[in-house]
Amino acid sequence: MKKTAYGVDFVILGLENQCKIHYAMPLRTILGDALSYLKEYNEIAARNKHEKKFSSSDEFLSGLKKTVST
Repeated sequence: MKKTAYGVDFVILGLENQCKIHYAMPLRTILGDALSYLKEYNEIAARNKHEKKFSSSDEFLSGLKKTVST
């Protein structure tokens, strides 16, 4: 996981050790990634909705802008 706060990048690494095979582990990993992306999307969409600077209906509907703002 990577986060930026006050201009500083933080990276948190997690490691899990398993003694037995967990056949659903790929699903668990994918779910964690998806939830992380969903949180990021919700934050970006909320910020864009607040700024109200959409240049097309596509951007408005998705909550995302076609170009990345810096």
